[in-house]
Amino acid sequence: MDRSIKVLLVEDDPVWRENLKSFLSREQDITIVGTAKTKEGAIDLFEQSVAVDVVLMDIMLTPPDQYDGIDTALQLRKLGMEKIIMLTSLDEKEVILDAFDKGAINYICKTSYTDIPEAIREAHNNKVALRATGWVNAY
Repeated sequence: MDRSIKVLLVEDDPVWRENLKSFLSREQDITIVGTAKTKEGAIDLFEQSVAVDVVLMDIMLTPPDQYDGIDTALQLRKLGMEKIIMLTSLDEKEVILDAFDKGAINYICKTSYTDIPEAIREAHNNKVALRATGWVNAY
């Protein structure tokens, strides 16, 4: 029986998407069960009953200044997904608070990508965390 944590990776940048998929595939207890590059793709995969334990969501899925990853997180939350980790290069207080308000249980800056496997494990175990370095110390 496969007991790995099933992750849906939502990232619009093909280089980041492939690198994260490759990086996470080295973890014995984590399996990428699907990838999407758009809000619609993420919702479709989730609605197709793809077994997902944790969603790793890029906050900006379209051109800059559109935080549609946050909107996607809200929609997934309404569909029953409770374990969403926001992945971004942003560390603005308002964006972070909005992400948590819309359903994220963790927020990781892309520069801290090595923390992602542990964040996935924490999310899977219902542990809420904040890994937006810089913001934590500034506020």
